[in-house]
Amino acid sequence: MIVSMMGMSEWGVTIIPFSMETLNIILLVATTLVMLIAGKRFFVNALRQAKHFSSDMNTLVAVGTGTAYLYSAIVIVFPSILHITNAGHHIYFDTASTIITLILFGKVLEAKAKNKTTDAIKKLMGLQPKNAHIIRNDAVVEIPLHEIILDDIVLVRPGEKIPVDGIVTKGFTTVDEAMVTGESIPVEKHSGTKVIGSTLNKNGSIQFRATAVGNNTVVAQIIKLVEDAQSSKAPIQQLADKIASVFVPIVMSIAVCTFLVWYIAIGVGFASAMMNFITVLIIACPCALGLATPTAIMVGTGVGASNGILIKNAESLERTHKIQTMVFDKTGTITEGHPSVTNVIPLHNYDEQLLITFSASLEQHSEHPLGKAIVDYAIKNSIPLQEVTSFQSTTGFGISGSIQGEKIIIGNIALMKEHTANIVEAEHIAATLSAEGKTSLYILINNEIAGIIAVADMMQTHVRETMHALKKMNIAVAMITGDNKNTARVIATSAQIPTVIA
Repeated sequence: MIVSMMGMSEWGVTIIPFSMETLNIILLVATTLVMLIAGKRFFVNALRQAKHFSSDMNTLVAVGTGTAYLYSAIVIVFPSILHITNAGHHIYFDTASTIITLILFGKVLEAKAKNKTTDAIKKLMGLQPKNAHIIRNDAVVEIPLHEIILDDIVLVRPGEKIPVDGIVTKGFTTVDEAMVTGESIPVEKHSGTKVIGSTLNKNGSIQFRATAVGNNTVVAQIIKLVEDAQSSKAPIQQLADKIASVFVPIVMSIAVCTFLVWYIAIGVGFASAMMNFITVLIIACPCALGLATPTAIMVGTGVGASNGILIKNAESLERTHKIQTMVFDKTGTITEGHPSVTNVIPLHNYDEQLLITFSASLEQHSEHPLGKAIVDYAIKNSIPLQEVTSFQSTTGFGISGSIQGEKIIIGNIALMKEHTANIVEAEHIAATLSAEGKTSLYILINNEIAGIIAVADMMQTHVRETMHALKKMNIAVAMITGDNKNTARVIATSAQIPTVIA
C-alpha cells in the first residue's frame, strides 16, 4: 500500500528507483503471494459456500479482493485485452492486499484472546493426574486414569491428587478443593462424603468408590464448557453473515448492471465499463462488517484480559451493556483467598507473644493451612520460634508437642474436651468469633486453656468502593460461595453486599 501511494505522488516517484511498469510488476508479484498464501482461506471458504448456493463474509472478501486483483493483473500482464497501457491505468493491488491484511490482523487478535482461554483449559487438564491406584482382589494396582471404571475402589495417599469423582468409603483426610470451589481452607473428608477429581489430598489416606469417570467428572465438564465458549460467535457477527448471504448477490447484480449500462446504454469503452464494475465491488467490500466488528470485539476482549477480565465469548461482550446484576465469588475475589490471623486472645494470665511463640513453633511442623497462617503471623511480627519435641498430629482434631518442658496442644473443641474440663469461657469467645466468620484454634498449656487464635480469610481492599460504584451505576450486586452460610453472611455484610448464596 505504501509503495502504491508513493507511486502516485510526485515526491514518491523521485524516491523509487524503478519505472512505473517495473513497479507494477513488483506489486503484482508481492500481491500474488498475499492472495495465494495469506488470502487462500477466504477463497477456499467462498468456493465451499458457492457449491451450496450460499454466501457469507468470506464471499464478500473473496469477491472484492479477487476482482480487484484479477483486474489489476490483467492491466499489467495483458493490457492489450483492455486496449490500455499499464502505466496509464489505475490498479488495485494495494486494495486487495490491505483488506486481506487487516482482516487477518483481526484474526490474530481473535486468536490471541482465545489463547488465554486455551491456557485455562491446559491448566485444567494439567490438574488431572495421569495414573491412579485401584484396589482389585485385595491388591493395590496402578492404572492409567482413563482405565478407571464406575464403582472402582480408589486409594489416595497423602499428597496425591484425587483422580476421579467419588464417595469416600474408608479413611479420613482433608482435601484442598480450591481449584473447583475457590475455598482456601481444605475440607474434611470421611466415610460417606463426596470427593472431586483433580483436587489435592492433603494429609490422610482414603479409599473411595468412583461415581463419575472420563467426560462425566466435574473437571471434564468445566473443560467442555470453556471449549464450547471458544467456538461461539457474537450475535452481531451472526447478523453480518445473514446480511452477507443477501448482500453478496445484490452487490453482484448491481455490479453487472453497472457494467451493462455503461458499456451498452451509455457506450463507453470496455475498460471504463469494467472500471465501474470493479468500483462497485470494491466499495461494497465489507469494511464495516468484515473489519470493524471483529476488530472491536477483539479489542474489547484484549483490553478486558489486560485488566484481568477473561470474557467467556463474543456474545457475553456484546450483551455487557445490558447487565443488571453482578455476582461475585467470595474466596480470592471479595476476600484475599488465604487464611490470616485476625485475633489472638490470651486467657488465664498468659500473654499474646507467648501464645504465638508456642503455637507457631508447633504449627511449623504441620501442613494445615490454618497452621501456616499462624507461622506467617509470627514471621511477620518477628516473633521467635522455639524447638519442639514429641510432636504429634491427630488428623481432624489438632497437634501437640513439648516446648521448653511445657506440654502444648492446639486444636478444635473436641480435642480440648479430651484434655481439660474448664472450657466454658473459651467456648463463649469462640462462639462470638464464629459469628464474625472466623475459625477458632484453642491452645492448651499443661492442660489449661491458655488462649484462642482466630483465623479468617480477610476481605480485599477497595471492595466497598467497588460495590458503591456499581450501585451508583444501578447494578445490583450479589455474592455466591461454596463456603458456609455464617462466614458468607459476615463477609457480605462487611462488603455491603445484600444478596448471598452460600
